[in-house]
Amino acid sequence: MRKPKLLVFDVNETLLDLEKIKVKIQDKFQDKTSFSLWFATLLQYSMVKSITNQYHSFGEIGKSTLRMTAEKLNKNISEEEISGILSLITELPPHPEVKSALEKFQSMNYQIIALTNGSLEAVKAQMKFAGIDQYFERLFSVEEVKSFKPQPITYQYVLKEMNIAAEEALMIAAHPWDLAGAKAVGMQTAFIERPSQVYYPLLEKADFMVKNLEELVERLK
Repeated sequence: MRKPKLLVFDVNETLLDLEKIKVKIQDKFQDKTSFSLWFATLLQYSMVKSITNQYHSFGEIGKSTLRMTAEKLNKNISEEEISGILSLITELPPHPEVKSALEKFQSMNYQIIALTNGSLEAVKAQMKFAGIDQYFERLFSVEEVKSFKPQPITYQYVLKEMNIAAEEALMIAAHPWDLAGAKAVGMQTAFIERPSQVYYPLLEKADFMVKNLEELVERLK
């Protein structure tokens, strides 16, 4: 396995803590399963869009699936409430070790980029709010190819734009499905074991299985 030259970060849950949105949704629906139900449904229908060669933005799908979640739980939610909850996506803090780890990766001369299912406008706002935008050479959104991760085209687009071979790029994510797409195109992978994230046992093991980004720093030294 070659030492990677390019670090490709997923954003939500990997770098940024979704707890603020989780609490808001669970409080609204008075149901501890509501956030997990919504997020799983959001991912499900983004993948449905990709498989059927259709496209709506992640934000649009997020709003629609939050309505679906309300219906499943027999709860009422207004359009204003949906917009208010999902607007929090651009006001998320980074996980505790993220800034320090990114600084160390930068000092180790890695190229650092991010690839998100969200919009480019949203990820720019997210990184600025979290105070980590200065560490990234470039931010990529799947809206550029109109297909969501883990579709191979999303990773291939990034590799082509960065002019780098797949085996020299490391995809870093807290979601096994994200890493499945990266593996499919020949990238190296690192799984960040954030709380509630469990590795899919039928997926080829990630090249790095770590508790957090500080551990990944040590592994890459």
